[in-house]
Amino acid sequence: IKLLVERRRALPFARFRAKLVAAMLGLALVPAVLVLIVGSELIRNSASRWFASPIDDVLTAAREIASDYYQDTQVQTSRQSVRLARLLSTAGVEGSDVATIRARVSPEVASGRSTLVEVYRIVPDTNPVEVTPLFDVAAPTVPRDVPRASADRLAARVAAGSADTRVIEPLGSGGELIRTASLVRQPDAMAPVGVVIVSEHLSGSLAQHSRRIVEAYEGYQQLRVLRRPIEGVYLSFFLMMTLFILVSATWLGLYTAKRITRPIGLLAAGAREIGQGNFDYRIEPETADEFGQLVEAFNTMAGELERSRAEVQRKSREVEGRSRYIETILKRIATG
Repeated sequence: IKLLVERRRALPFARFRAKLVAAMLGLALVPAVLVLIVGSELIRNSASRWFASPIDDVLTAAREIASDYYQDTQVQTSRQSVRLARLLSTAGVEGSDVATIRARVSPEVASGRSTLVEVYRIVPDTNPVEVTPLFDVAAPTVPRDVPRASADRLAARVAAGSADTRVIEPLGSGGELIRTASLVRQPDAMAPVGVVIVSEHLSGSLAQHSRRIVEAYEGYQQLRVLRRPIEGVYLSFFLMMTLFILVSATWLGLYTAKRITRPIGLLAAGAREIGQGNFDYRIEPETADEFGQLVEAFNTMAGELERSRAEVQRKSREVEGRSRYIETILKRIATG
């Protein structure tokens, strides 16, 4: 825009500025466009490798394995809780013989079928339904930091008739507990008298690996959705660098043209001043390079012209005096 304005105003050296800027842009345009093309192809190829089919298949299969393992564990605990609920339906959970009930549950834990069993008694004639814990039997592999609050909430929820009988609880030691609850009913009236919760303990390393698989899959899916925006961001960086190179080349061309044309313009103005007879005109040097030396040479030339003019004026006055002297003699020669 600046160059066009200078051309329309017919400013001095406007065409020279335009040619110099065009030359700078021509020199910078080819490598900048090559960088943009190569960078865009590199980003596209890299994105294709990032989201290749083998990686997608591996992460999907790993997530399905982890999900299936959790589902199988939940199904096993659910079956175990239903079996224990049927076993305890004839054990008199509504009574106070806790030792007899514990004697029926302990072999299940000792044989390794369950890692943690918790039995609750439903308090009759309460609204909302209340439950009280009777006992729990845990395997040696179960950590001691297992919280009871979640089991109490699950038992109360199942006793109230909720269909949500499963919960996965993370432990402070890094593992997880998969809990499943079932109602213990009276064999004759089928009224619920208690709740049994069977929990399966997953070690910290297994739970951590499962979480990492799920997190990796979810992160991969998010990146896959953002594939086009990610490519656009990287391409915008290359495009920005290309524009920065072109703008820098344009600015460098304008700056170089200014450094060249300004001293020449000053010299042209000085030449016009001297042509008009202003031999006292001088140019202040702005740089100490070759252009500064050219300005110094111009000032030296102007000084020499001024001295030459003074000498010419002095000789002119001498010639004029001699002419008047000779003219006076010629006028008086007849009298003489």
